[in-house]
Amino acid sequence: MNKKFLAATLAGFLFAAQDAGAFYVGIAGGNSRTKIEDTKIGSGNSFTIAAGIGLPIPLFSIRAEAEYLNLRSSDDDFSARTHGLAANGYLNLPLLPIVRPYLGFGLANLKQKSFGETSSSKITPQYMAGLDISIPLLPIAAGIEYRYIDTKFDYDGLEASSKVRTALAKIRYTF
Repeated sequence: MNKKFLAATLAGFLFAAQDAGAFYVGIAGGNSRTKIEDTKIGSGNSFTIAAGIGLPIPLFSIRAEAEYLNLRSSDDDFSARTHGLAANGYLNLPLLPIVRPYLGFGLANLKQKSFGETSSSKITPQYMAGLDISIPLLPIAAGIEYRYIDTKFDYDGLEASSKVRTALAKIRYTF
């Protein structure tokens, strides 16, 4: 058997195992842009707060988390605020011991406030892709993430298509 292949497989097992059972809390801040129907709303400051755990699944490094989102967009004419709670799952892709890309999917119970009205709550999917950088000898990971939400919110019987794109800088502390 190829020694490089064996070493890479062993490293993959070790990196997958290091997250298993580890609780974490995290915060993120960044910038969101919202498009409602044909109206593009400018950018705005956004943040998230999360708590999660690494799951002990063989061969994979998977995290599950609960998260509060507050995504804002505004310009001179309009503003939008998309907020609520989400359940997310992340698959870490082993690349290097310190740098780890990931893909994520979540279901969020969101409301959106825009044009002076608040929508009813809606369960909607969200898609994430990012890059974590583990800080050696510390239980901290920092990274960047892109998030995309595409759904229809109900404003008193009128459905409006909404797309929210968010770029976040994240930091996570593991216990």
